[in-house]
Amino acid sequence: MVFCWKNYKQMEGSKILIILKDAKLRAKISDILVTGKYLVEFTDNGKKAMELIRNLPIDLIICGMELNGIDGFGVLRMVNKFIDTVSISVVMIVKGDDQYAIRRLMEIGADGFLIGDFDDAELLNQVEARLRKRRLQYEFFLQQQFQQKSPTGMDNGLFWLNAKRQTLVPRIFKKKQIIFYKGEPCTGIYYVLSGKIKTFIADSSGRVLITALYYAGDYFGFQDFTAGSRMSNTAMVVDDAQVVVIPLGIINELIQEHPEVTNFLAKKLARMVHERDEQTLELAHATVRERVSRSIVKLAKKESNVSDNIRLTLPRTDLANVIGIASETLSRILGDFTKEGLIEKDGNDIILKKVERLKNVYS
Repeated sequence: MVFCWKNYKQMEGSKILIILKDAKLRAKISDILVTGKYLVEFTDNGKKAMELIRNLPIDLIICGMELNGIDGFGVLRMVNKFIDTVSISVVMIVKGDDQYAIRRLMEIGADGFLIGDFDDAELLNQVEARLRKRRLQYEFFLQQQFQQKSPTGMDNGLFWLNAKRQTLVPRIFKKKQIIFYKGEPCTGIYYVLSGKIKTFIADSSGRVLITALYYAGDYFGFQDFTAGSRMSNTAMVVDDAQVVVIPLGIINELIQEHPEVTNFLAKKLARMVHERDEQTLELAHATVRERVSRSIVKLAKKESNVSDNIRLTLPRTDLANVIGIASETLSRILGDFTKEGLIEKDGNDIILKKVERLKNVYS
C-alpha cells in the first residue's frame, strides 16, 4: 500500500515557537514567518518556553543560545528528553561561526542552524525543510500504524478521520462562547480536544433543551454534515475548550480517498438518532425522578468511570435543561436523593454515593 496525503505538501498554518532574548531579532523573525502564513508563538524565557512546548501543538522551534532562565542548550536537551516533544524539530541560532557551540548542539540533537546575519531566504528555507521532514516522518508513522492495525469498517473510517484531525490546528474557546448558532451553514465536523461543549435548541419563549454534551475525545456535528444544510442546534462552551474543526472540503476528500469514512459517519449518525429517540421517549413516559437519576448516572459515566463517590460537575441550569425540567424541580429531586443517601451536593458538583441504587430508580 502506498500512503498518500495531499495536504502534507502545505506548510501554511504550522505553529512555530520563537525563543529569543533579542527582542528586535525576535520581532523580525516573527514578521517573516507571519508573512509566510505560519502561526507564531514567542518568548524570551527558556522555562516559559518548555511550558508552551508541553502544552501547545508546536511544529517547529527556533531557539537562540542566550535566554532568560534555561539557556538554549537546556531547552534543546529538554525537548529531546520527553517522548511527547522529541519529534519537534529545533533550529538553533548561533552568533558568528562558533564551531564548538555547533558541535555541542549537534551532539545534543539540533536539527538545523541559522548562523550569523542570515537573510529571509535562509530562514524560510530552514523552516520549510524542517517542517517537510516532520510531515514525512508523520506520514511514515501513519503508514506503519495502518499496516499494524489493519483496521476495517467503522474503525478504519475513524482511523483516517483521526489521522487527518491530528494535522489541524485546534481553536481555543472560552466558557460560554458560541461555536456555532442554529441555522448557520454547516462548515464541517467538530472534535473536542479538551473542555466541555453543549448543543441545545430553544423555543420562542426562551425555554432551552440541551440535546447533547460533548467531552474530550468526542466528535460532534455529524447530523448537520450529513444533512448538508444548516446547523440544527446551537453549540456553546461549558468549560474552556480546544476544538478542532475538520472542514467539509477535507471530509469530502477523505470520503473519496477512503470510502470507509462514509461508513463511520453513517453509523455515528445512526447512534445519535437512537440516542435522540431515547431522549424523546424519556420525556414522554419516564417519571421526573427516573429522568433525573438516569441523567446524572449517564453524565457521570461520560466524565469518568462510574463508581461510588464519583463527582459530576455541571451547572444546575444545564443539568435541568439536559433533563427537560425546571431548575426548581431538579433541586427538589436532588434534595430527595440527598436525604436518601444516594448523592451529596458540593456547590454545583454532585457526588454520586450509591450508583447502583441510583440505577435501580430507573431500571
